Amino acid sequence: MKKRLLSLALVTLLLIGAAGCRTAGKTQESAAPVSNSPQDIAPPPVDAGVEETTALAAYTRVADKLTISGEAGEDVQFDMDMIMKINIESDGESESLEVNGNIKVKIDGEETHSSIVMDMGVMGRMEMYSDGERVYCSMNGQEMEIETGNVMEQIQGSLNLPQFEEDAIKSCEITEDGENTKMLIVIDGETLTSFVAESMSAMLGEVADSQGMEIYDIEITLVTTKDEIPLSMEMKMEMDMTVMENTMKMVTEITYIFNKVGSGVEVDLSKL
Repeated sequence: MKKRLLSLALVTLLLIGAAGCRTAGKTQESAAPVSNSPQDIAPPPVDAGVEETTALAAYTRVADKLTISGEAGEDVQFDMDMIMKINIESDGESESLEVNGNIKVKIDGEETHSSIVMDMGVMGRMEMYSDGERVYCSMNGQEMEIETGNVMEQIQGSLNLPQFEEDAIKSCEITEDGENTKMLIVIDGETLTSFVAESMSAMLGEVADSQGMEIYDIEITLVTTKDEIPLSMEMKMEMDMTVMENTMKMVTEITYIFNKVGSGVEVDLSKL
């Protein structure tokens, strides 16, 4: 049961990440977009009463520091730890699963280095390293090395923090948290439910027609320095899903700890 449910849970979480990428793209095309450019938006005051659009703009600026666009000459560096806890109830059984990982990215115009190491419980251990030209991958003792092509770009793209258009945001506020700044964003569950159900239908065909799915509002808490350097982020999501008459309730909590952002990141590529 564990492997089957964890696989489904990870696929669903990836689709939710894709929902963020898609709605972010809509934002850039909309008539009144929330600008992603620091030059276009003055830094917001740290005030509990700040307007939601300003808080969303601040969140977007922070997310941009961790966004890999694939454009020539970009400079993106970060080293972060990730802890994902999943609790699943299905057919009267309950399972608690935990995924721990570390992700390093160093793109500075000259180098495109990255590493992803994940301990995925019953799914085993996954390691991936890239120097921009080759990718080394190891999964439970099975090793392979491939030419990068666009594979690593797709993987790196899935690591970006989710960014959503204003229509998907239920609330967004910014407050002081000691010497730091805290942003609380609530994402509308109905918007995500529609996208994920549509994507799973495209992936699974007729199997997906029998699915009932509901994703509840997602809460994202992002803590940064006063200079908008990310320190940590927590995301909590709850969803119900029915697949071929089997009901699954999944509660997921993801914590990101940002060790370094912007500079000083070194990626060990000794396995390449």
